[in-house]
Amino acid sequence: LSAMKTRMQDSTEYKFYIVAFLDVMGQKAEFRDLRSFPTTEEAQGKVIQALKNTVGFIEKFREGLTGFFDSYSKPTQIASRIPAEHMDTFRRMCHPRITLQGFADSAIIFCPFVVGGSPADACGILSAAYGILVAIGVMTLVSLFGKHAVRGGIEVAPAVEAFPGEVYGPALNEAYRLESSVAVYPRILLGKGFMDYLHSMAKVPQTDIYGQFSAHMAATCLGMLAQDVDGYPFLDYLGGEFLRLAGEVEGMVVQGRDIKMADLLKGAYNHVTAQQKKWQQEGNSKLAFRYLALSRYFEARLSEAPAEEST
Repeated sequence: LSAMKTRMQDSTEYKFYIVAFLDVMGQKAEFRDLRSFPTTEEAQGKVIQALKNTVGFIEKFREGLTGFFDSYSKPTQIASRIPAEHMDTFRRMCHPRITLQGFADSAIIFCPFVVGGSPADACGILSAAYGILVAIGVMTLVSLFGKHAVRGGIEVAPAVEAFPGEVYGPALNEAYRLESSVAVYPRILLGKGFMDYLHSMAKVPQTDIYGQFSAHMAATCLGMLAQDVDGYPFLDYLGGEFLRLAGEVEGMVVQGRDIKMADLLKGAYNHVTAQQKKWQQEGNSKLAFRYLALSRYFEARLSEAPAEEST
């Protein structure tokens, strides 16, 4: 055991990570009345439907995130114009390694900082932060459209990949704490380490392409965030800057059909208001207040959006 522990310690590399912890809410309620083994066709039907509503959605949720990160990490058309001698630098700047780790009805997204890395590697971390924010914002809207709410936390702090594809440490602990103990209603909170990192990178000297890229990406990420009424910064996925950056959502496939952003927003809002009314009528104060807070966010942001031109 001592030899195994020594080898594990020698191979363990502690460094800073961006870590996001996401929880699909309301999954446990689907199984609340399914504690006994189903012995009738009716009972079996309920179990199958509950699995479709839970496991089926979790699978689609993870597939959506994985698909986004796979596309985000692939070279774009601009790569064909990059000289061969600069291709490695370009890849490190624009195509970071982002990993998705699944756990029950939760998803953990993480990207490591390169210890002692080059300026290009530092740019890659900001590319990762941008990709993570866009992916989570889009999937939050898609999930609400599909009648599921997502809550989460994102932080930058030390961590370690003790096992392949798994992150562990303070960064994960803090992202989880933000989601489980602070967020309360369905929203994505940003930790102090994450915010400090973005603010510091937004101020780097723009004396070369790396500084210019870093400052631009940090400012872009900050433009997708806002401060909530309790003082916590959150991912403002209904804000004008985010919706502008997520413009490629137009024509995306959701639940097997093409859908425009306007329809996605309408469907998500309809689910939020329906949930608020449902829990209010059932006397569930905790859930009613959660969805009331979320509906007020939607109403505030949608009232700021310019009216669509008639065709």
